[in-house]
Amino acid sequence: CHCQMGAVEADVLGIPTVNVTLQKEMIGESLKPKSFFEKFSGGMIAKQVAKPYNKIRKLYGLKPVKSLDEIMSKDLNLIPISKYVLKRSPYWEDKHVLTGYWYDDEQDFLPNDSLVEFINKGDAPAVLALGAMSFEDKSEKDKLDLFVHAFEKTGCRAIIQGFQKTLADYKLPDSMIACGSVPHSWLFQHVKFVIHHCGFGTAAATMIYGIPSIPVPHVLDQLGFAMQLCDMNVATEPLKSKNLSEETIIAAIEEMNRSYDVKKQNAIAISEHIKSENGVVEAVRLIAVFTL
Repeated sequence: CHCQMGAVEADVLGIPTVNVTLQKEMIGESLKPKSFFEKFSGGMIAKQVAKPYNKIRKLYGLKPVKSLDEIMSKDLNLIPISKYVLKRSPYWEDKHVLTGYWYDDEQDFLPNDSLVEFINKGDAPAVLALGAMSFEDKSEKDKLDLFVHAFEKTGCRAIIQGFQKTLADYKLPDSMIACGSVPHSWLFQHVKFVIHHCGFGTAAATMIYGIPSIPVPHVLDQLGFAMQLCDMNVATEPLKSKNLSEETIIAAIEEMNRSYDVKKQNAIAISEHIKSENGVVEAVRLIAVFTL
């Protein structure tokens, strides 16, 4: 289970669990020596974090827990991240295992003709894929305008994902095309770089398929993934989502163009490492051992 609520349900049913953790910050460093103050303050924080879960546990007649560590599987916690991306903490218990990323190449996918024609008729385009940031309650023309104008002024062809409500009556220039849901496994192999929100899946896909990034993180965990990409020099400095402007987007694209060859080489290298890990195969093997 990725959500600890799943662990509560498993506890009710009396069945064992395997955890899946996407963020290293959620993994306790139980082997790390701690001062009295660190133990005390950590315990207080843990109790507060456990409160919502204890309310649910009470409904099912389960005993309260002092921290989420008590809910986590005692046997196996799978971390679907590459060891070439995240260094394993020496203070983790052995049950915490970096498996490598889990992904499917979706080789049966067939793109529509207009997308293929657009990609083939010019220089490799960028992709704008802001995830939930582009799921609009209402039209967000002003936000889309920032990116469209920045692409135009830098001479950058682009594929736009999301912004469905805005694009319903928005005229894109000939150097850009809108597309709906297209697998990263296909799309990222036909473009130059990706401007994205740095959600776990999209950030992972850029590394799996060897494509540089311009990160636009929106929330705290996305900022962590953005810094991960920067540290490996496969991305520009993150753009602040609250302070987006035409000028900052143009500056990021220009930075990408200046350093592109190095970032692309680094992205290809990390992609080769990731593909050698066979993360899904390793996860299945570990779960099979767990169930014996």
